[in-house]
Amino acid sequence: MNRNQHSNKEHNVTLTQYGDDLFLPLPNSLVQQYDLKAGSSVTIQINENHILIKADQDDPTLDDLLEQITDSNRHDEISFGRMGRELL
Repeated sequence: MNRNQHSNKEHNVTLTQYGDDLFLPLPNSLVQQYDLKAGSSVTIQINENHILIKADQDDPTLDDLLEQITDSNRHDEISFGRMGRELL
């Protein structure tokens, strides 16, 4: 499912109070779509009468980046010739 499919869909939820804080339950469909879990980081923006919750993206690990390398996105070595004294 494309993340943008929920961009205009409304979800009605009821806030729950724990101590002095209010908690907003997220529908399971959004949790799965944005790969959220307890401890996930989100950013909350307040604009006039709107509250926007954006899922933060984790920095990719080296393994994540290496998994993206394919034969089609690799390039051959590039020779820049002799640049300085590094070959002496």
